[in-house]
Amino acid sequence: MKVQTLIDTSIEIIHAAFIDAFSEYEVKIDMPLEKLEEMLLTRDYDPSLSLGCFEKGALIGFVLSGYREIERSMYGYDTGTGVIKAYQNRHIGSLLIERLLEVIKKRRIEHYVLEVIENNDPAIKLYEKYGFVIKRRLRCYRKDLETRQNNTIGYTKTGDASVIEGIEEDTYISFRPSWQNSLRAYRNNQDKYYFEGYEDEGRLIGYGIIHKERGDILQVGVEKGYRGIGIEEMIISDIARAVKKERVTLLNIEDKSNLQKELEKNGYDNYVNQYEMWYSNP
Repeated sequence: MKVQTLIDTSIEIIHAAFIDAFSEYEVKIDMPLEKLEEMLLTRDYDPSLSLGCFEKGALIGFVLSGYREIERSMYGYDTGTGVIKAYQNRHIGSLLIERLLEVIKKRRIEHYVLEVIENNDPAIKLYEKYGFVIKRRLRCYRKDLETRQNNTIGYTKTGDASVIEGIEEDTYISFRPSWQNSLRAYRNNQDKYYFEGYEDEGRLIGYGIIHKERGDILQVGVEKGYRGIGIEEMIISDIARAVKKERVTLLNIEDKSNLQKELEKNGYDNYVNQYEMWYSNP
């Protein structure tokens, strides 16, 4: 077996291995080639920080990593790790993690972040063995919108996404958005998303961002002084109606956050939870 970066590996080869590796995953993954390409673009995929395990030239395991500089620190993100079915339970995951940590140290990546389903004890223990620690619990929600709440509160709406240029996310989000739900992710592939902003006398007090095709909600942001009065549900209803979606999904909502409380108050189904785990270079 040989472990090397994915710099010279085509997206088609990666896609075939990805489909095989996740074919029996606990959460069903629908990943046609174009969706994988979009995911990698959105999450700042860096092939030089990504690794593949090869046997006789065939890709049998992989770690797909994103890279960003955030507040002058260098971050990596695990956007997908897997081993094809025929090679599972042969310690290839351990081999990939060991080599990944070598690359992280060589590249001077300060923090490497990943998400793992909370009941996947073997994976959690494996990551903990190599120095990853659980930072927070993230909840995932979905809901069929049988009834739609209209914008009855009376705020002015705007579709001009420039209103969120330069904003501080923590002014509107009561927790740090996960890597895949950040405004950086939105700007990487902005044409795929629908944006709606809400203003009170010219000041932005809330906004929503939803994927036009899938109905996945990237962010629902509401300024602190306007939370808890129904604006969150109004925004979700508005943006879902705009892209003609009857079902919406919200991924990686931090446990015990304001948005989590609003979603549960309004009957959203919490269908899976994840832990966010970090490895930080000493």
